[in-house]
Amino acid sequence: MSMDSKRKKIITERFETITKTDSHDDELDLAKLTKPRQKETRRMREAAFVPIHLIVRDENQPREHFNQEELENLSKSIKRYGVKTPISATWNPEIEKYVIIAGERRYRASQMAGLSEMPCIVRKNISDVDRIAEQLIENIQREDLSPVEKAKGIINYRAVIEQEEKRKVKWTEIEERLDLTPRRRQQFLKLLELPDAIQKELVTVGSKRTKEQTAFTEVHARALHALHDNPDKQLQLWRQMKSYRDGPLSARAAMDMARALLGEPQEPAGKKLLIHYATDEDLLVKLQSLINDVKRRLKK
Repeated sequence: MSMDSKRKKIITERFETITKTDSHDDELDLAKLTKPRQKETRRMREAAFVPIHLIVRDENQPREHFNQEELENLSKSIKRYGVKTPISATWNPEIEKYVIIAGERRYRASQMAGLSEMPCIVRKNISDVDRIAEQLIENIQREDLSPVEKAKGIINYRAVIEQEEKRKVKWTEIEERLDLTPRRRQQFLKLLELPDAIQKELVTVGSKRTKEQTAFTEVHARALHALHDNPDKQLQLWRQMKSYRDGPLSARAAMDMARALLGEPQEPAGKKLLIHYATDEDLLVKLQSLINDVKRRLKK
């Protein structure tokens, strides 16, 4: 038997002993499962190897779609090198499982790789509100969510706060907690007015570009929203956007498509200004001259 196999057998035996003797009302003592090794990073030393069948995804996790190709690549890496960064989770005594806070992608890839255990940093005393906020902020900052997933995450976050704290929550409080401006929050929520079919496809395609697909972002979704009063044209625009093959579809091009379907004139392309200058002083002189020319034309 190899050293890894022996180690896994010892961990499993220890874990079975703990689960039989410890109360399920409290978090399992993971320190009894495994000890840190000297050569590991600090985060790895803070982690314990948890049996993977005791880890579950958070049903309130805002991210719904994971790129299959990326998961497969990560799974191959984990098979070869192991999980280098532990996930974080919290013990839920009601279901007797560890609920993932951050790292579901690593968890899924580890399952695909056939791992029986994985490193996990267990977070104690974290509320549902704080857990969901942490997940949402992390994903928004890392741009891991599709625009629709972000919008649903914001709605869900508000609902959880109201459920936990038994009160109505104003949007200003949500904006402050998530560091969003009112305009950004409104832009996200408008996306939920899109037809369900388009919402699902936006989630599936996500924000990452492949060789065949445009990277559909929040701005592209706004172009679709511009046609919310005409579902047929909205669907037509969505089909045009998906079939676009002349390189990445810019936000401007998407809005031009929407205006064309609405019968509105396209915005004229902005004029480019090219100035050659030797010094900053030279630049100021030339800019002032251009400003004076514009003023004279406007007076005519």
